[in-house]
Amino acid sequence: MGVPARRAQSEAFRVMAATPSPCCGSSRALPDIPPLPELHFAEIPRRRGCVTPATASAPVVLLHGIGANSLHWRYQLAGFAGRFYVVAWNAPGYMLSDNLRADTPSGQDYADALDDFLKAPDIAGFAVVANSFGTRVAQSYAYHYPGRIGRAVFTGTSLARAAPPEERAQALRARAAMIERGGYGFGERVAALLGAAASPQTIALVQHTLRATNPTGFMQAARFVTGGETPSLGAGLTMPCF
Repeated sequence: MGVPARRAQSEAFRVMAATPSPCCGSSRALPDIPPLPELHFAEIPRRRGCVTPATASAPVVLLHGIGANSLHWRYQLAGFAGRFYVVAWNAPGYMLSDNLRADTPSGQDYADALDDFLKAPDIAGFAVVANSFGTRVAQSYAYHYPGRIGRAVFTGTSLARAAPPEERAQALRARAAMIERGGYGFGERVAALLGAAASPQTIALVQHTLRATNPTGFMQAARFVTGGETPSLGAGLTMPCF
């Protein structure tokens, strides 16, 4: 039997351990910027993913937005370390995580991918902090795996809604235009995401995060979000949610 559509075929699972690394491609970190962990490997059946952990006790899982990745959580990883066991995932198709096999993944696909992801560090119950696209993943996970999320914090919450086919197609064309020059070119979107008063350091950090975007994974996530295939609002969200 072949590998299920939502799975990728690789067997390595990429993780990051808490070892400092330079920021933004420089040979030295910028001042006052917490270092990110280095990349290491762990094994997980049938797929490869990558993750940034900061070690401690109670698990907190960080789920990034559609144009981001685990680098987005640099300050949260540093701030929560020592109090919580913090894990920032890279969704399928982000950073060095394998793409899902389906061109248009479902909420079940992302929920199952997150469940596979959590098995590598042996996380059962956990709190979640999610942004944008990550909140859609969290909603799907809460619906398909009830009782696993103890608490949730959502920012820039993404909600499924019915939309005419042409509106969905237009939204996808806009997403495709954003990424048409590849991940490095995607970094130019920094101007649309930050205000005019943003510091050069903030611009560099956000641009660095954006440039790690893989077009295939980005468009898979865009099709999922645009398709509106998500449990009804609040379904599965039985935990305290902010």
